[in-house]
Amino acid sequence: MSDVFLLCVALVSAGFLLIGHCLALYAAYRVLPQIEQQLYNCKIVTDAKRFWGPYSHPGKMYRYSMISLVLTSPGLLHKHGLIDLEQVRNLSVNHRRWITIPSRIGGIGLVTMLAALALAGKLW
Repeated sequence: MSDVFLLCVALVSAGFLLIGHCLALYAAYRVLPQIEQQLYNCKIVTDAKRFWGPYSHPGKMYRYSMISLVLTSPGLLHKHGLIDLEQVRNLSVNHRRWITIPSRIGGIGLVTMLAALALAGKLW
């Protein structure tokens, strides 16, 4: 493969990474308050909101990542008493998608970019 092709793949992948990050920002600012209303009894979410405050950017991004953690491992967090499993199960599919899809798009972009840069010899 030519270096030009691999660098073009890396640039397109960087675009996917940027799109995933922009979608995560949109979800953190627009969709996160609705999700937090549905997860009002989850200790991991309420403690993060109390510690970081309801309006700060780092706090919103932290709560966004904590809700992503809640959706990926609800059994473990329920075992430790950090979430209410029924509230997590009742979370709508649309809200679940706003949490999982941006991170998947960004992850695919990151992995593809790193692979293209490694194959081009620019990474290591």
